[in-house]
Formats: sequence, C-alpha cells, structure tokens
Amino acid sequence: ERAPSKVIGVEQRLIAHIKEIVDATENIVGKKLNYNYAQRRSGDPAVVLAKAELAENVLGWKARYTNISDIIQTTWNIEDK
Repeated sequence: ERAPSKVIGVEQRLIAHIKEIVDATENIVGKKLNYNYAQRRSGDPAVVLAKAELAENVLGWKARYTNISDIIQTTWNIEDK
C-alpha cells in the first residue's frame, strides 16, 4: 500500500509586483523585455501566496535566496550557460 503524498510549496514569503520583476530582469539580462500588461483572465487569482514552512519541517529545505534580484540572477546564471 502506498504512503499518503503531500503537496509542498517551496516558495518564500516574497512580495514582488510584476513591475519589480520586469525591472529586475531587464537590469540583470541587460535587455529591454517585450511585454504588455493585460487584464486578469477569468479565474486568475488576485494574489498568490505560499509558505515554505512545511518544506522546511518535512524536508529540511530552506530557501537560500530571499530577494527577487538574487532569485532572478541565480536563475539567469544557470540559463545563460
């Protein structure tokens, strides 16, 4: 018999507005992004929240980076190889 499974979110309590993410990304990649703002689609949540405490308690996982620029920079370093 299979053990019960759990869904564990690993996001940090990070508040970042779309404009902050776009600005940080443009700064890190050194290019202007081509984007358009649009109305939220039907069914899209107004806010998305996640807590990583369960991942830390169950898996011993803790986020290494907690600010949006560091997160984007480390991702860019991996993708830019």
